[in-house]
Amino acid sequence: IYPEDPTDPQSGQPTGDRIYHVQLAVTVTIRDISKVGAVIQAGLGAGANDLNSLSFGIADSKSLEASARKAAVADALDRAKQLAEAAGVTLGTPLSISESIGSVPVPMFNRANDMVAAAAPPQINAGQLSVSITVNITYSIGG
Repeated sequence: IYPEDPTDPQSGQPTGDRIYHVQLAVTVTIRDISKVGAVIQAGLGAGANDLNSLSFGIADSKSLEASARKAAVADALDRAKQLAEAAGVTLGTPLSISESIGSVPVPMFNRANDMVAAAAPPQINAGQLSVSITVNITYSIGG
């Protein structure tokens, strides 16, 4: 809740009236994408007059990260073996291992005014999200 003390547009003097503004933000998690449009329409129909954004995410990315990590390590080892063979050296043990988890691009929508004006629920199309892991492994080598 925050107050506003309006001024007369012509004189610039306070009118003496105090107006109070109230803001309420609600975050809704929906697991069935086919219901997103109906939920937006219900919220706007119930009096919400602003929709800040719509975003998509992965509920539990841990198992996806583990799979991506295993694949990245296997790929790094395979490439290291190829490089060692091409260079005529023996691949040794790992000296260091590091990883970076790529950010997941998340579609964002800011279409509140379009959605308010629409009589039918807005259509929300499914897309794809991805999990990305980059692994850097430094191996020792022998001649």
